[in-house]
Amino acid sequence: MPLVIPNGFAQVAFRWSLLNDPEVMITTMGYDFAAMSGGDQANLDAITDQFTAVYPAAGMIAGWTFLGCRAYVGVPGGAAVVLDSPRAVIGTASGNTPPQNCALLVKKRTGIGGRRGQGRMYIPPFAIDENAVGPNGVLLPGFLAQVQGGVNAVWGSNFATYLLHSDSPSPMDPTPINSLIVDRSIATQRRRLRR
Repeated sequence: MPLVIPNGFAQVAFRWSLLNDPEVMITTMGYDFAAMSGGDQANLDAITDQFTAVYPAAGMIAGWTFLGCRAYVGVPGGAAVVLDSPRAVIGTASGNTPPQNCALLVKKRTGIGGRRGQGRMYIPPFAIDENAVGPNGVLLPGFLAQVQGGVNAVWGSNFATYLLHSDSPSPMDPTPINSLIVDRSIATQRRRLRR
């Protein structure tokens, strides 16, 4: 089921690396680039800069590096155009993160009911100290509120975010995301973090 990226929209992949792990980890979000004020590259740079403003080096635990963003921009009648906004923000915060196969699960909510009206993304634990996670895998309440604030600041505030759909069972226009909800339990979705 290929993802449909209509003209003027983009799927943006946020990319991280972890020391001694050879694979890059990602999370993705859909954006309406046509609704933003700049060209495609400027829009991608603004999204990347928003992330680094919320999570500078001191906001990421040592060993993690934010590599920047890659956008797959929909164009009429052809394959998506690929743009990069590279960064090398190396985490300096103290602490130990959970294993890299752990992730934050964030639910994407739209105004459409049913399974096709919601999505999710998995965020690698670049800013989660293992002391903020209980032995049952549940985020401590104060930390959950902090993480929700960070997610809202990066993905839920300055830009028009959209849920992009596959072409099966039938094509569907991108749907505006109304809210992002961080699940209080950490997820273990290693394969969804890789690209």
